[in-house]
Amino acid sequence: MNLILKKVNLILKKEKYLINKFKSFSSLEERYLFLINHGKKLLLMNKKNLIDKNLIEDCQSKLWIKINLNKKKLIIKIFTTALFPKGIVFLIKYIYSNSSLKEIKNYNHNFYKHLNLKYFFSQLRNNGLLFIINKIIFFNSKFLK
Repeated sequence: MNLILKKVNLILKKEKYLINKFKSFSSLEERYLFLINHGKKLLLMNKKNLIDKNLIEDCQSKLWIKINLNKKKLIIKIFTTALFPKGIVFLIKYIYSNSSLKEIKNYNHNFYKHLNLKYFFSQLRNNGLLFIINKIIFFNSKFLK
């Protein structure tokens, strides 16, 4: 198995874990609690990064994202004060942060579909989630050049 497939498999393993976790919940409330509880554990972003340039425009809540490269891996820092969006941020960071540029490039970016998130998120939240994913894909391709 080549190295790229092994690396993609790391993201797929994270995705599979989340899919299995979400399947284990018997109610929508359990999914919300899972997201909220994990969102509460996220580290805060440095205040110097809470600037308009890092603000996500298409989100219902104020949300900032900062993407850096460290040893050919994306380091994603996201901040919001809103409780439920912190859970959404957890999902994004869990899948993408500390992943290599090549594994992100080769990933299908459909974890949210497999988790059926679009069915229990509002249209605005879905748009914000897709906007963030597209921003990660954009930065990833920019760093690959």
